[in-house]
Amino acid sequence: MTIKVKLPGSGITECTHVPSGADLLVIEDHVFTEPFMFPKQLSIFHASNCVGCEYLTRLPDTIFEVRVENCDLPDADALLSPTQLSLESVYLGHNSLTNFPRNLSSSVVSVDLRNNQIKSLTRRFSDTLAHVNLDYNQLEDLPEWITEHKAHVSLLGNRFWFNYYTSINLNYPIEEWHVTMAQMHFSPKLADKIQQALDRQRRTEPLEYVPVTYPVLDQDLPGHGGGGGYAEIDFVPRARIFEPRIRHPVVPSKKTTSENGQNVHLSSIQESFGDSVTSCFSRRCAITTGRGTHLCGRPLSCVTPARCARRRR
Repeated sequence: MTIKVKLPGSGITECTHVPSGADLLVIEDHVFTEPFMFPKQLSIFHASNCVGCEYLTRLPDTIFEVRVENCDLPDADALLSPTQLSLESVYLGHNSLTNFPRNLSSSVVSVDLRNNQIKSLTRRFSDTLAHVNLDYNQLEDLPEWITEHKAHVSLLGNRFWFNYYTSINLNYPIEEWHVTMAQMHFSPKLADKIQQALDRQRRTEPLEYVPVTYPVLDQDLPGHGGGGGYAEIDFVPRARIFEPRIRHPVVPSKKTTSENGQNVHLSSIQESFGDSVTSCFSRRCAITTGRGTHLCGRPLSCVTPARCARRRR
């Protein structure tokens, strides 16, 4: 094992063991086969091209910078702790991480996780994070809360349903916040492309029809032996805004004396009009030339005599 250390007030030297009080610890090209214990006063830890890094134990609370790369590290939670309040920079690129580290302290401002196997972001970033590098992972989409975070997030080379250089996957359900996400973390050009795809998707998506029950008032139906309300079922698009329609039989109500008198007057007018119509269609209209009227009293422009005759039949 190659160990490089830097003690306070001296330069970087190589040794076979980790002395206490070291500021810097660098381990290269080593195979860990048993738990590795860190000194209690370490500020910077670098490891590269190592195997068996799952044997690394928790770093001390005095740690300021962590850099572990090309070590096939499957999980970083064993190294990190929320109590490491001096920690500001974490570089874990070129490993086998599948999740964003969960044990980051609130003091961390930069996290670099490029070239790992992270497929999704399930936990919100700390508000103190200013820079997050997730280039060349396996992300297919981003969570909606990414639009609420102020950190600069680098996301090149993932497996998103959109391609910020060429096309948009229209088979993916696009949401309005995807446009905001593109504006914040990619480019205005990509945001325009996603907005166009969203508009196209809204125009072409099929209407979803759902059953709607319209209530009917429970009243006595004349000639049907008494009550019995019913309900009509219809199918309408889910997006349609509608008012429930109420259908019910019309039952005549009692009239006052003045209303009865008005009803008699209206009935006589209706009866006279009905007789005129019957008289019109009971015989042929007179065939006249020039100006004139049919026997029904309507001008000649109403119907032709032949058509009036057909009505009679």
